[in-house]
Amino acid sequence: MSEKHTKSNREALEHQADLVRANLMQHLDAIDRRRHEMFDVQRLARKYFKQIALAVAGGLVLGVGSVGLLTYRLATRTRRIEDHRIRAVVGAWLRPELVAKKKEPGIWGMVRKAAFSALSTALLNVAKHVIQEMVAAREEQPIRGLLPAAESEPLSIEGAYQTPMTPALANKIIG
Repeated sequence: MSEKHTKSNREALEHQADLVRANLMQHLDAIDRRRHEMFDVQRLARKYFKQIALAVAGGLVLGVGSVGLLTYRLATRTRRIEDHRIRAVVGAWLRPELVAKKKEPGIWGMVRKAAFSALSTALLNVAKHVIQEMVAAREEQPIRGLLPAAESEPLSIEGAYQTPMTPALANKIIG
């Protein structure tokens, strides 16, 4: 009896497992079908044809409108520039106080000028110091020049680059 009971129990479990498998396969098939539908471009184009057509038409209208506006602005550019210049001259004639240079506010103008003056002085001193350092370093290094080995020898190619030229020696030769 226990064998019969286990056999029927086992068959019931196998039947239940088959039902679960069949249900799972149905769900997997539905998911696969939806995936294919989602990535089917032709089906999506047919389904959303109206929205796609409206978006393309809107883009075309926007593009054509932009080109038209740019063309109009280029065609009327010289007239707009002339009108602007005429209005500027008339405005300057009628209200010259608006064209005159504005005075800077009292204390803030002086503070700004003092700050710029101090900054430019500091930068000038830094540049002056750097140049002096460069000149001092250059005076310490001998300059190789076309000088004979000794001052009594005439200048020749063979004797070139044998005597280092210092600024003092260069001044002696030049002066």
